Amino acid sequence: DECSEQCYKCDGPESDDCTACQNGYLQNGTCVLTCSRGTWADVNQHTCEECSDNCGACEDYAGNCTECDSGYLKVNVCVAACESKYYLDSTSTKCLPCDESCTECET
Repeated sequence: DECSEQCYKCDGPESDDCTACQNGYLQNGTCVLTCSRGTWADVNQHTCEECSDNCGACEDYAGNCTECDSGYLKVNVCVAACESKYYLDSTSTKCLPCDESCTECET
């Protein structure tokens, strides 16, 4: 069987029958140049893999969150609330560290 031109290997002739890609990454049987939100590009496997639960977006590996579906981003992990020694930056919705001399802070 012939593969779609974007496929390197396939199990059918359609563009969503790919099992490996000429270029880019395999996502749900289709070859894409950029993985969609909620997935990350596994450069070794040439596939798009799901981010960890609650990560809206991630990069390099599943638990390296860059955005959260809910809660706040604290050092690449999504948390429900900022804990001590961190404050919520309302502009970026990230938990940012307080000055080292503080145990709590607001900005």
